[in-house]
Amino acid sequence: MGPAARAWTVVVATLLVAISGESISVNRVYAQAWTRPAGHAYVKLTRAYAEADERFDLTGRRVPYSSSDPNAAFRDDSYYLYAEYGVTGHLTLVGLVPYKQIEVRGSDDDRTAARPGSVELGIRYALQEHLGLTNDRHRVAISGNVTLPTGYVRNAVPSVGSGETAVDFRLAYGASAYPLPAYAQIATGYRIRTSMHALSRTVDCPDAAATTCIPGTLPELDNEWLLRGEAGVTLGTYVLLQMIVQGQWSNSPPESEFNPDNPVATRQRFMQAGVGVGVYPVPWLGISVQVFDKRSGKNTIDATDWFFGIELITDRR
Repeated sequence: MGPAARAWTVVVATLLVAISGESISVNRVYAQAWTRPAGHAYVKLTRAYAEADERFDLTGRRVPYSSSDPNAAFRDDSYYLYAEYGVTGHLTLVGLVPYKQIEVRGSDDDRTAARPGSVELGIRYALQEHLGLTNDRHRVAISGNVTLPTGYVRNAVPSVGSGETAVDFRLAYGASAYPLPAYAQIATGYRIRTSMHALSRTVDCPDAAATTCIPGTLPELDNEWLLRGEAGVTLGTYVLLQMIVQGQWSNSPPESEFNPDNPVATRQRFMQAGVGVGVYPVPWLGISVQVFDKRSGKNTIDATDWFFGIELITDRR
C-alpha cells in the first residue's frame, strides 16, 4: 500500500470516529485490565480483513511483497469468535476461535487456505484488591493464555498458522477518569513460542519447486514481547470511541525473511496505531469497527487491518 492510500485509510477511519455521536459509561468498558462480573458473559464475532502488496524487510524498509513476482499480493479475510465468562468477580475465562481464509496471489496462480486456525484459551485474574487499590477507578489484572493449533498443515502454501503451541502472560493496568466518560489502559506481556508441534502436521514435500507445500525442518521460532495501549471516551449512552497502539517484538532481530508463499515469520517486529468506534443501540448489543495501520516493522506484512464486529453483552447496565 502506497503512502497516498495509507493516508486516505487513516483519514477515512478518523472521519468514522468524528461523525459518530453519543456514549456508554466507563464502567461498562472491559478489556485486558477488567474482569467480568460473576455469571456474566461477553461474545464477539469479528470479520477481519487485510490486503497488502508490500512488506517490511529485515531492515525495516517497505519493499514489494515478493522480490520475484511484481504482481504478488496477500489477503486475509478471516472470522474470529471471541468470548469471556466471569466465573467470579475476580476470575474471567477467555476463548478465541478463528476461521482463517488466506490468499496469496501471483502472476501465474492464486493459492488459498480456508480452515480453523489456532485457538486461544486463557484466564484473567483481578489483582487490584491484593495491591491495596480499593478505589473502583483502578483495575489491575494478570492473564495467561495458551495457543493451540487445530491439526492444520503448517508447511502448506499458504498455511493458516505457524503450527506451534504457544503460551503468553500479560499484566494490565486500567484507570477510569470518572466522572469524565473516559478510560485508559496499558498491557505488556511475553509470548513463549514453544517447540511443541504435535497439534499441527506436515505433508511430504521433497521437491523444492512444489507449489502446494514448502520442504524443510521445523522452524526456529523466537519468543516475543507484547504491548498494547488504549484510551477511550464515551458519548451519551450509545457510542464508544477508541485510540489504540499495539505491537510485537521478537527477542532477537529477524535474520531470515519469511516466504511470501507462506507468510509465517519466525521472528518479526512491528508497531500499529489504530482507531475504533462501537455503537450500542440496545444494552445487550454492540456493533464495532476498528482499523490498524502498521507504522513500522521488520520482517512483517505491511497491511492495514480492518475489524468489523458484533458484540453480545450480558452485564451492561
